[in-house]
Amino acid sequence: MAGRREGPLTETQRSAADPEKILTVVADASTVEGVSRIVDAVGDRRVAGVVAAAGGQGGFRRPGTDLPAIESAWADALRVNLFTVVLPVEGLLPQVLDTEGRIVLIGSTAGLDGGGGPYSTAKAAVAGYGRDLAIRAGRRGITVNTLAPGFVADTDFFDAAGLGDSSTMIDAAAARTLVGRVGQPEDITASVRWLLSSEAGWVTGQTIAVDGGTVMLR
Repeated sequence: MAGRREGPLTETQRSAADPEKILTVVADASTVEGVSRIVDAVGDRRVAGVVAAAGGQGGFRRPGTDLPAIESAWADALRVNLFTVVLPVEGLLPQVLDTEGRIVLIGSTAGLDGGGGPYSTAKAAVAGYGRDLAIRAGRRGITVNTLAPGFVADTDFFDAAGLGDSSTMIDAAAARTLVGRVGQPEDITASVRWLLSSEAGWVTGQTIAVDGGTVMLR
């Protein structure tokens, strides 16, 4: 398990059923240096599954109007949301088990319907990368799928991006779904667990919206 912040990694490790079986690595997955640290920590271990879940909003939400600012914003969006998927997955791919290996990429419904500027474009690129990787990895029997979550409450996504307290957005977000509620982290982790399981062994190259039907209403 890898991430930029030691605190959340330690907290997650402590909450696990068997903390001693979890290896944590503090690393920035958007850089070659950070991913090299992850790959070195894995060493010669074989990898059953990879979940690439890094990303988020940032200053690139408002890219500005002059070309240097636009270039900087789009480069940041791609590094935060696309490179954090491509670099660790490609770095660990040689260690992923043939036939039984699973790779799950976390995208966003913003990548399916647009409206999010550089962020949505970067998330759309994650889905495109997932399809390309599914072709390459499929030759080894490895499945690759992208999850596209909708509005998920009780996470750090909104505060970290400077979007405010997500509790003020819940009613409006719920009204944009078919089932009348927003997502919870457990909705996403359940989908990830299934895609990592043997039961999903014939599902690959897909982008699966986990959004309560929000995309259908847009």
